Amino acid sequence: MSTNAHDLPYMHVCELLGQSHKPIATLSGFSLLGGIFAYTKFNSFPSLIGSFGIGSVMLLSSMRIRDGMDYGYEGALGE
Repeated sequence: MSTNAHDLPYMHVCELLGQSHKPIATLSGFSLLGGIFAYTKFNSFPSLIGSFGIGSVMLLSSMRIRDGMDYGYEGALGE
């Protein structure tokens, strides 16, 4: 009996395909660090606000992907 990907629950399909939340979590961290760096070096408040906005959406998407919830990948692509 062969295993078909359509027969498995969503979370198992993601594990079967080898998809991970770690790349988007890493990009989230880089975004946050970049905003903090821009604020400290150039006193750029818009960079700080923008990086925290984008970084928090990316982090939320990463947590949704990790937990196998809906709209994790869509949120990650929306940035």
